[in-house]
Amino acid sequence: MKIQNLLKSGIIAGLIVATINIILYYIAKSLGIVNDEIILPNGSPLQLLPVVISSILPGIVAALVLWGISKISKNPVKIFTLVGLGFLLVTMIGPVATPNLTVGFKIVLSLMHFIAGGFIIYFLRRSFISYENGSNK
Repeated sequence: MKIQNLLKSGIIAGLIVATINIILYYIAKSLGIVNDEIILPNGSPLQLLPVVISSILPGIVAALVLWGISKISKNPVKIFTLVGLGFLLVTMIGPVATPNLTVGFKIVLSLMHFIAGGFIIYFLRRSFISYENGSNK
């Protein structure tokens, strides 16, 4: 699969995830679960721009990882899925282990991570398989 196609799929996945996470962010803000009084380890409250960047950037990185795996493996989708799920589990530690966050805030951050990782893995797998089966060549 061409790297341009995978990058396009990664960007599309990231934009979809960003849209979902923006909606979740505003719902959590409106319910008071996320507010500017809760300070993250970086010294600032959760803002929208980091949510967007943290939704799009993983799609691009994951696309590059899948492309790289496809160059060295006969079963890139399986390996990518395992690597992606492993990485997703590791990133879930951040929201859960961050001190001074309410349970609701931790749940929202964990949900954002799960949405990003799960959807990006699903979308890139589907795109890669579809392309390899000849429907996107």
